[in-house]
Amino acid sequence: MSTVDLANIRTTEFGVCLYGDGNDNNVLVPVDAGVQTALREMAQATADKIGCFGRNANLPSYEPAEKYAATEALKCPIDDDLEASAPVALFRANNLPTSVAAIAEPSAIEFYFARLRDNRGRQLIAVKRAAQFKGMLKAKGRLIRWLDDTMQVVEDDVFKLDPDFDYLVTDDEIYILRPSAFEFTVDLDETILAKAKENAESLHNTVAFIDFSGIAEYVGGHKRAARLVAALKKRNDLASTDQRLLKKECRETGVAVERRNGRMCPAAGHEYEFLMLLDRRRYALTLIADTPETYEAPSRRRVNGGAA
Repeated sequence: MSTVDLANIRTTEFGVCLYGDGNDNNVLVPVDAGVQTALREMAQATADKIGCFGRNANLPSYEPAEKYAATEALKCPIDDDLEASAPVALFRANNLPTSVAAIAEPSAIEFYFARLRDNRGRQLIAVKRAAQFKGMLKAKGRLIRWLDDTMQVVEDDVFKLDPDFDYLVTDDEIYILRPSAFEFTVDLDETILAKAKENAESLHNTVAFIDFSGIAEYVGGHKRAARLVAALKKRNDLASTDQRLLKKECRETGVAVERRNGRMCPAAGHEYEFLMLLDRRRYALTLIADTPETYEAPSRRRVNGGAA
């Protein structure tokens, strides 16, 4: 787990990511010492709220298929699925261009970032969606200031920094404060969809009695299913799945299965439900006699320890 000493930052840079493809869209913008101080304070506030970089930091892992609250402290290891994402590519980038013109068209700014290095050369990228940063521009002509004993209209373009960042990127992990902002800026659906078939095929060797070949074809065109496959790939208990118990749960939750190539697989039209079941997001219970009920859980937490 990488760490950065935010109390001993040596360099602080500010930049923006413009809408489009490629690292050319990441541009550094010169800022003075006052802005640099504000950026360091934002990064420290974010780290404090997440609880990362501490000796006893023990954050839950981000799950692609989970539905999160607006603010939750999470960690996300940088794996193959995220290696090509915008913030990770930004972290790996060298020799970013510098231009004051990068903020000339504020509507083109997707997010802004701070690049910080501590006194040991360890790097941190702090990312924030630019909605509030750009929002002050809409008030141009209505902002006023006190100058020379008179209230005057501010004619200049004004940008506003936020109290904190949405997430922090280190060499091997991303520490998340706002999951929806993280998912938006990494373009999670498209990122995971591009790897969906490959991820599903990798599961074929994880559970010996399940045929994932049909699922691999299915998830290539279904974003929510692709998220489930990405979540299953991260599970460390999938190989321990018991065939008899899985069949029982499929039967009780209405998931039709069949045999293909000598292995168990979901029947056509039941692929999504089968993946939900494997990721512990589909369950059945009976609290009224002769009235079984089946539910799906986009958000769930295990309460008796172990993996969710």
